[in-house]
Parts: sequence; C-alpha cells; structure tokens
Amino acid sequence: MFVKTYYKKRYLSLIAILYSSIFYLCLAVASYLTIYGSRKFQEWKANQKRNENDAYPAADSTCQNPQKTKRLASLDTFRGLSIVVMIFVNGGGGGYWFFQHATWDGLLVADLVFPWFIWIMGVCIPMAITGQLKRKEAEWTVFKGILRRSATLFFIGACLGSRGQPIETLRIPGVLQRFAVCYLFSATLVLFSLRLMHQKEPEGASVLKLTDVSNAWPHWVAILVLLAIHTGLTFGLPVPGCPTGYLGPGGLHDNASYPDFCIGGATGYIDKILLTESHIYKFPTAREVYKSGSFDPEGILGSVTSIIQTLLGVQTGITILTFKDKKRRLASWLSFAILFGLLGGALCNFTQFGGIIPVNKNLWSISYVLVTTCFALIILSVFYLLIDVYNIWNGAPLVFPGKHVLQHYMMERPNKKVLVELMKKDAKEFKESPKNANKLLSMQQKTEDEDKHIVLAAIKQIQNMTVHLLKQGYMVKEKTDSEAEEKYKSWLLERYREIVDSRLKQVASDDFDVFQANLRCLMDFLRHESLYPIHLSEDNGFHFPIDIINGILKVLLSTIEDKKEAISRFQEFVEYEDVKHYVLKCLNDLLKDMTAENYEPSEMFIKNLLGVLKFIHMRPIHGKKRHNEHEEFKLFCVDTDPAKPKFHMKMNQLRKYYTNIWLIIIKFNLSISIYKNLLTLVSEEVLPAVDKPLLFADFFLEAYDKGGPISLLALNGVFQLIHKFNLEYPDFYKKLYSLFVPDVFHAKYRARFFFLADIFMSSTYLSEYLAAAFVKRTSRLCLSAPPTGIRIALQFIGNIMYRHPGLKKMMHCPEDQTELGSDPYIMEERDPAKCRAIESSLWEVKTLQSHLIPKIADEAKFINKDLPKVEWFLGDILENTLEEIFEAEAKQSITEKVPISFEKPVGFRHSQNECFGDCFSLLNVIKL
Repeated sequence: MFVKTYYKKRYLSLIAILYSSIFYLCLAVASYLTIYGSRKFQEWKANQKRNENDAYPAADSTCQNPQKTKRLASLDTFRGLSIVVMIFVNGGGGGYWFFQHATWDGLLVADLVFPWFIWIMGVCIPMAITGQLKRKEAEWTVFKGILRRSATLFFIGACLGSRGQPIETLRIPGVLQRFAVCYLFSATLVLFSLRLMHQKEPEGASVLKLTDVSNAWPHWVAILVLLAIHTGLTFGLPVPGCPTGYLGPGGLHDNASYPDFCIGGATGYIDKILLTESHIYKFPTAREVYKSGSFDPEGILGSVTSIIQTLLGVQTGITILTFKDKKRRLASWLSFAILFGLLGGALCNFTQFGGIIPVNKNLWSISYVLVTTCFALIILSVFYLLIDVYNIWNGAPLVFPGKHVLQHYMMERPNKKVLVELMKKDAKEFKESPKNANKLLSMQQKTEDEDKHIVLAAIKQIQNMTVHLLKQGYMVKEKTDSEAEEKYKSWLLERYREIVDSRLKQVASDDFDVFQANLRCLMDFLRHESLYPIHLSEDNGFHFPIDIINGILKVLLSTIEDKKEAISRFQEFVEYEDVKHYVLKCLNDLLKDMTAENYEPSEMFIKNLLGVLKFIHMRPIHGKKRHNEHEEFKLFCVDTDPAKPKFHMKMNQLRKYYTNIWLIIIKFNLSISIYKNLLTLVSEEVLPAVDKPLLFADFFLEAYDKGGPISLLALNGVFQLIHKFNLEYPDFYKKLYSLFVPDVFHAKYRARFFFLADIFMSSTYLSEYLAAAFVKRTSRLCLSAPPTGIRIALQFIGNIMYRHPGLKKMMHCPEDQTELGSDPYIMEERDPAKCRAIESSLWEVKTLQSHLIPKIADEAKFINKDLPKVEWFLGDILENTLEEIFEAEAKQSITEKVPISFEKPVGFRHSQNECFGDCFSLLNVIKL
C-alpha cells in the first residue's frame, strides 16, 4: 500500500511538471510562429535592409546602446534602489512594520520591490532588442537569445527553490520563474511588433499627438486581451465550495465564513488544478493569521497581470525610443503616472483594504499593478530629472548594485528564505515520523543563532513541533508501554523541559520581537499542556501548568529593568479568566514568601508589579457596574471537546488573592511617586472589586492626614469609604476645609480636587454654617488665584449656594464690610464652625467683577442676579487653560465703541496742552 501511494504521488508530480513544461513549450512555439509569419509577411528585401536604420525609432538613450555605450543612469539607479530595499527587507527592515509584507490586502514598502523589478525589465526590453537589430542581427538569432535567457532564469529559479526538496514536493512557480515567463512573452511581442513602429516624433509636433502610445498599439491590444482573460477567470470561474469571484484569504477571514482552501478564489484554484497542491507554496503570509491553506503568490493567474505590468514598462521604454526631447519623456511618464494612479485608486477606492479590486500582492491584482507602476514612473521621473537632465547627481552608490541585480539576488536569497524553508521542511518531517526526533534538537540549536530572523523562524517551528508532541500524547507514559517506549517518552519529556526553560530564558531578551515570539510560544505550550496533560491525574481534573506562568512573571517583575512594553504585550493573555486566576495565585504566593523573609523589594520591582496589576481588571462587586453571577467567562485553555475537563471559576478565591496582594503592596516602603500612583489606583480599581474595602481604611486615612498633594489624592478613597462603606470619620469636612489653601490653585491635581470637592459638598443635608465656611474661604482664595482657577472656584461657589438657598444673604455686601479689616470672617481659623463665615459677605466676588479679564468679570456678576436654575457642571472648565480663555475672548465681536485715548483730541494727531503736538502743527504751517 505504501509503495502504491508513493508511486501515485510521484506520478502526479511528474504530470504537474509535464503540464508546466508543455505550457512553457507551447508559449515558445507560439512566439516562434508569430515571428515566422511576420518574416513571410514582411518579405525582406535588400533595399529595406539598406534603409533599416531609418525604419527603427531613435535609440540614442537606451539602457545599453550598441553604438553608444552610454547607459540610462537613472534607470540603473532606480534598479539599484529596488535591490537595496529588497536586501533591507530580507534583513528584517530594521524592525519597522512598514518594511514587512502585507498579510493579504494592502501595500507596504516590501510589496513594492518585486513589481518594480518586473516593470524595469519591461522598460529595457524594447531598447535592448532595438540595439540588437541595429547591429544587423537576424530575428531568429534574437529570438533564440530570448528563449535562452528565459530558460536560464526559469532554471535558476527552479534550482533556488529546490534546495533540499524532493521531486514530489518541488515548487514549480517562483520569483525568477515569473521573470522568465514575463520576459518571454513581452520580448517576443516587442520583437514581432517593433517593425510596426515607423513613426518618429517630428520637430514641433503637438504634445497631444501621443506618438509613443500609437507606436505601442500592439502592446495595448495585448494588455486589453490579457486583462479580459484575467478578469473573466477571476470573477467568472466557479470554485467548488467557495463563492464565485472570492478574493479573500479564506480560513478565519470574515468570521471564518469560508474554508481555508478558498484562499485566493480562482487564482488559488487554478494552481491547485494545474500544478497540484504538492508543487505550490505551502506557507503564504496569510497562513499564520487566517489559518489559510496552501497558496502560491507567484502562481499562473498572477503571471497574467505580471505580464501586463511588464508591458506597461515596455510602453515607458518605447517612450524613450520615440522622444528625443527629455521634457517630452518626462511629460509622458508623469501623465501615465497620474492616469495609472487614478485608475488604481478608483479600483481600490483609494484605501488599503477596500474597493472592487483591492490592492493585493499575493493575487497580483490589477489595482496593485496600476498603483505600483504609478510609483515607479514617479521615482524614475525624479531620478531622470536629477541624473540625466540636470546632472545634479550621478546616481552613486545606488547605480552600482543596479548593474548587477541577479548576482545580488542570488547571494542574498539563500541567507534567509532558503534556511527558513529548510526549517519548515524539518518541522514537517518531524511530525510525519518519530524517527526524525533528532530534528527537534537541531531546531532547538537554531533558536540560539546569532541571526535574529533565523531565531524567530526557529521559535515558530519549534512551537509547531512541540505542540504536535502534546496533541499526539507522545510524552504521556502509560502502564502498557514497553521499555523502549518508556525511554523514548522520557527522552521527549526531558527535551520538552529543556525547550520550556530555553524559551523562559529568551523571554527576558531585550529584543522585543524575540520576547514576543517566545511569549506566544510559551503561552501556546501552556494552553496545549492544559488541554493535553503530560501527567494524568487520578481524578482527571483540570490541569494548569503553573510553572510556565511563574517563569514568565519572574521575567516581567524585574528588579532592575523597566518591563512596561513587555507587560503591555502580556495584557492580552491576562484578559482570560483562567490565566488571570493563576497569575494572581502566583503573585500572591510570591509576595507572601517575600513578606515571610522580610524582603524589601526595589522600586523597579514595585513599578513592574503595579504594571501587571493595572491590566488585571476585576469585575466590581460594589456600585452600578457590579458583577453578574450569570455572566460568561472568557477562557484561554478551552477546547471544543466537551469531554475534556474545563476550568471552574472560583470568584471568592480570586478576590481573596486580589485583596491579599494589594494589602501586602500598601505595606511596602514606597517612594512618593509610587505612593501617589497607588492612592489613585486603589481608590478607582481596587475598592469596588474587593469584599472588604474597610481593610484599606488605615491606608487612606494616614494619607489624608499628611496634607498637601497626598491628601488631595486620598480624598476619593476616604469619601468612598465614608459614603459607601459606612466608615466613621467625623472630622472629614474639617480636614477638607483645611485643604483649601492658596497652593491648591497651583497644584497638579487642582482639577481633580475641585471635582471631588464639588461632589463632597453636593449633599443638601450639610449644615448651613459648614457650607458658608467653604463658600467664604474659596472666595477669599480667589483674590490671589490664577484666572483659570478663579473660573473653577466661582462655579464651585455658585453650586454650593444653589444647594443652600439660605446663603443668599451673603450675596449682599453690608457697608461695614467693604474692606478686609472690617470683615468678621477669620481666615486663620481651621475649624469651619468657629470662622464666623455665616456673618460675612461675598465682597471678594464683588471685587472680581472688576477683573482684568472680561470673561472672569462677567462670571463674577452671578451674585448680582438670581441664582441659576440648574447647577454648573465643573467638568467643562476643569482643564481650561489661560490660552483658551484669551482665544475665546479674542473671537468675540465688539459692538460698542472702544476708547483709544485718555483725552479727547482737539487737533490733528494731538490732544489739548500737548507740547509735541503743537510743535508738529507749527512745522506743518511753516512747510506750507
């Protein structure tokens, strides 16, 4: 049976290779027949050969002119730029996201390189063939050269793609293979149609004549025919199991609406039918994200639009041959750039991921062709202007690699992509047979490589290999195992522990990409080890590998290094309830051990610990957003198999861990910055989520008694404990009254303080003397407060008076209280009951009605009329700045006449009794 299957696979592989060879041979024969028919039709004569030079367009500025060895330096420079970008992208792109390939739809910098090379090849084709014909080479000789170059490119590409691959899985398409097909078709068409280009650009010809376009009419006909074929197949070919015209990646895309084999729609389907799935690319960019199937981005249908892009480059080359005037060349290129840019933008709706035909490199969509050609024309125009027109730049150093593209490509390619492919092959062979277990060791060694990209690829493959071991249960020991099986499983288990330890070491890496890859790998191990336990328990209950979580937390809770970025990446896993439960358990055990050993943690450790806890969102049990017992939990270690044990949430235990952790933290020796951060964090996040909030009363009351900014930050916590949890603190308002000092208007937490103070004073059951004390003290502080603080204070005063109508008597200032010395209010008194504020008036607010800033003066006039019917909302002005006040004032229109002088003028440019003005008038009289 194995032999039959083997020969069946080999038979299908040979058929696929035969199909591709026949396709390539038919294309070559068709090209030759067109040349042969052209020769018969033209019937070469001796007189035509003598005038041959006049029959061809001018070739004075070619890529490689046979009569003039001068090359088009701007084109070489553009080619050099493309090869430099390619090398940089293959080298990781410096870690920048835009130097990566788009997952499916979209366009990033890395996606520009390949189409630029295709287009540049098209630019050079007409110029190179024209040069050969001008050297009196026969068309058959030129055609044989085209065949030879195409076959060479195809062979080199096949060799590069076949390293370490058996013939059964040899990938037929490829980058160089696509170059070969595009070159064969385009060069043959140019050779056939070059004699039809008899038009030259006469001097003084109209710009609208478009001679270069009319010279290339056969190519435009070919473009339209190829476009019709491509569009018809893409949107009309029915694909079994997939919607007709589908352009997505399948798999998880669009809420997993379509299976993974739908990737690419008709484009992928044609490759799988003609080449079979064994001979196409098996690891597309969409595979990791969307869990898609095999798809070849250099497949058959994409080659059709690649030929179109090559022919668009041919049009640029024909423009060079047709026009001698450099300005005409630039005008033509930029016109085409605008046209292609608008057409491509219209197809993709000028977005990265939308439109009728999205921009997609994997499909090589027509919008992708037009947009990348637009960019190519613009860059060539800029280089041509700088290098060939004005000679500002000689193209160095980009011009040098631009002359040796194939060598750079072949030297660069094996260093990265081939090694990655070999690692994928090793991982596949490891999964297929236990005899390949040593490949696990070699893959583990590659994770220690000096090359970052090799390390990342190796981590990905060892993740797949190890998850395969867990799923298949190869490390689970059973009583029926033989001695050899037991040794093998023990060996695998040791390797698994080594791999986990190695990943835990690398998760501490300073390189974020390496950290991220190892974190994903470890969490994948955790999930699968939980679903497929290595050690079977007697009760077959839920198993969670807590040692992995412990190892990750030890790295994140560094005592010397800020792990803020790493902790933010760990956040996505803490959102799962089972991971959250065991993270809190590990933290609780860790802090308990530190307390038992009297270990005082460093400031950096506490910062990292608070960073982890900040992302652990507990469901509140107090307030409006309290936890619903019937709410479903989001679990990380969950399987679709109902027979597998699942995690059971224990909220009481979880809250116990959470409460203990915070109670230990607040007892640490904290720095001022951490202490302030902790006051805010505990009051907003912790108190609503713990069973016994009063356990934190000492922490807040101690902070509230310290004074200054710390007391301001403790306000919210103390207020919650009093009003929601019945904490007895009779001196709360007395302490709050003492916080109203001039410094509060200049503090960093001024907005927060007044917002909370307004809430604290919102009760209408407060005594009138207490409300009067706060109103009077705030109005007195306004005399020395900044303008932004005065606006907040005035609305704060107005809200208190609205809640306590009995304070209206303070709005009327008696005649004996017009000065500070006659005011009965005692500013220095800290007890609001003894300050005599109820006997005073708001003459300070009256004084503010003469403030320099009109906005403040107008707002202070609220005491001259009835109080508003609704309270002011302080949130609208808490963050108001002085610049905003002046800007709002400047926008107001002035309807009244504004005086611009203190004295009324009595003459031209002077006022009464002004000596200088009299002298000026006297000089005017003398002059007259």
